[in-house]
Amino acid sequence: MLNINPLTSDKNFCYFIDKSMKDDNGDYHPVIVIEDDACYYETDWNLGRDYTCARDFVDIRNTRLGLSQNEVDTIVISSIRSSIVKNNLIH
Repeated sequence: MLNINPLTSDKNFCYFIDKSMKDDNGDYHPVIVIEDDACYYETDWNLGRDYTCARDFVDIRNTRLGLSQNEVDTIVISSIRSSIVKNNLIH
């Protein structure tokens, strides 16, 4: 796991989780996504096995950052786009 402090980043960031982000025990672990960064950064937060509760936690964290869902989506999409470009999947 890469240890980063998103608070020192000069780019926007958000927290993200989806149903695939489980460990071997079935516990959810969110990631940090930085705008235009081609990868994501794992957290050591164990949010338990209930996806709805894990998603609510991530939503609250993003709200505390002052982010709307649209802004979160924009950050995540920018990261996906950067990953595609980095891996030469589009020209």
